Amino acid sequence: AMPEALRAVAAAGPFHALQQVHLSGNKELLRKAEGGAALAQLLGSCKKSLQNLKLQEIGAMPEALRAVAAAGPFHALQQVHLSGNKELLRKAEGGAALAQLLGSCKKSLQNLKLQEIGAMPEALR
Repeated sequence: AMPEALRAVAAAGPFHALQQVHLSGNKELLRKAEGGAALAQLLGSCKKSLQNLKLQEIGAMPEALRAVAAAGPFHALQQVHLSGNKELLRKAEGGAALAQLLGSCKKSLQNLKLQEIGAMPEALR
């Protein structure tokens, strides 16, 4: 899934009943900010219904994750899976982007998977 294709899907919305978004394995999707903007457009159209967000191994970088988080708040989001995004928490801005995303679903989040995300101490402060 390239940002243009995801943007086209998002344009078909809003998706008021969409509960699950699984984009795992699209290794370059969130490597750049435009991927984050396209995903944010999609998630913004289902932020009241989204329960499960699976974004494993999509090359998530802090700038893109920040754009995704800004689409919230996600009132129903219960699961966030970001495993395999090996560069996400290499720097402090990755921790800040993750905190912003988690803050947008703090009342509903039940399950968080963060294996192999390059967690460094400065990113977790």
